Amino acid sequence: MRQLLPGGALFRPCFKQQTTYILGLTVDITMPTHGSLTKAGKVRGQTPKIKGRDRVSPIARVRNRNNFVKRFDKRRSPGQRKPERTGRR
Repeated sequence: MRQLLPGGALFRPCFKQQTTYILGLTVDITMPTHGSLTKAGKVRGQTPKIKGRDRVSPIARVRNRNNFVKRFDKRRSPGQRKPERTGRR
């Protein structure tokens, strides 16, 4: 069944209706939507909530010692280019 909007435009349920005002005139513009808006958030709503694990940051003295060894003893430059990872891909 075809439904016509005022002005003779064809109504399509998969399109979102948007009203725009241009130079004092009312213009109806249909914007395409991806999928049905009635099903939005369906999967996230059905997914059971899992409590995140408690994260404990390392002791500051240990973290500072590890950073010192990494930066000065091993002379490693910052970033993900580590010597032990070269040529593994």
